[in-house]
Amino acid sequence: MAGCDGRQTYKDTINDIFEVANRYVEDYNIHLEVQSNTTMGYYLSTDVDLQAGGELPLNFINVVSKNKALAFTTLELVKKDAKINDSLTEVYPMSDKIISDYSGNIRQDIGVLYKASEAVTMLDMLLPFAHLCLANEYICPEFTRTLVINKGRHQVIEKFYSAPFISNNTYAGSASTFQIITGPNMSGKSTYLRQLSSRIFNDDSIELNASALMMEIQETAYILQVIIEKRLVIIDDLGRGMHASASGYMRRINLYLETETVRDHGDALVIN
Repeated sequence: MAGCDGRQTYKDTINDIFEVANRYVEDYNIHLEVQSNTTMGYYLSTDVDLQAGGELPLNFINVVSKNKALAFTTLELVKKDAKINDSLTEVYPMSDKIISDYSGNIRQDIGVLYKASEAVTMLDMLLPFAHLCLANEYICPEFTRTLVINKGRHQVIEKFYSAPFISNNTYAGSASTFQIITGPNMSGKSTYLRQLSSRIFNDDSIELNASALMMEIQETAYILQVIIEKRLVIIDDLGRGMHASASGYMRRINLYLETETVRDHGDALVIN
């Protein structure tokens, strides 16, 4: 096959170039290195310091100074470089065909590779989860109409502090559907709620030209519209974006959640 002959020719010619370089080293007693690039092809180089006080042999042509080295070639090397280019002209089409054929065969069974990658991804996710469960005594929750958490801990915060994390108990059921948690700043209210996966929305939005209060009102209105049966509502820092004297809307939300939403739909846990 032409492709096979081209590859063999390429290999043999490369060996010939190095043999030529070694012969020049023996004939002229100078250190030479074989190099190549897209501009000059294969060429020879030597340190300038080795040629101090002397001249390069006359058969070294196209001499170019590169940093502290001289780059040059010979007529013999030019012929062999041209032979390499001819062999590559034969090799490239054959290589493209081989790769194309292999790609076609792989595409027929590409679904298997996707399934294998999904399986590996799932294992990669489950393995650290299993390790965390064993190392930190986590348990798998059971979802019922009653929310009961015994000795709950914030998985992230407890890793940042050397002191033991104080666990918290949580209960919300038909007899306790609405809860307000109060306390001074930095007392752990948000940490307690984040154990239940709280949604925080107390920042303004420059993109929407909306203040923190406007964003809070929009988020709260959305929650009140989409609340359905068996849904737990958690609101952190309700009314944070307003002045204490304008807290009427916050009381209305609390009243709505306590009388209408909770009675007709689901549970609500609100922090103020």
